[in-house]
Amino acid sequence: MHMLVRVYGRGDCGKCVAAKKKLEQMGVMYEGRDIDVYSTAHNGWPGDGSIDLMVHISMFPAENLVADHVPLPIIQIDSEFYTYPQAMRELKRQGYSIRKVAPSTKVTTILEPELLAATA
Repeated sequence: MHMLVRVYGRGDCGKCVAAKKKLEQMGVMYEGRDIDVYSTAHNGWPGDGSIDLMVHISMFPAENLVADHVPLPIIQIDSEFYTYPQAMRELKRQGYSIRKVAPSTKVTTILEPELLAATA
């Protein structure tokens, strides 16, 4: 069964790096995305999933905000968005666990050229 997993975060975010490492150890393929690119309007945003992310951010419960921001990383599993702890619980519920030998499932952050141009 193939599932869509996206990790929205920043390169300097320790929890984002930890989440990606844990996904790799679990054998979960993911796509890393820069939160600053995908949480703002840009060329192609209606078709790249950004609108769903922006809706999720706008509906995030105020009591769970950290310094008035949604805590990173935000992890999308198929059509649902989760905080890091919620995503790990969901993946464990689906039967994923950390493997003894980490597989080579690392996927680097993907930024389409038009997105890079839109942020410049």
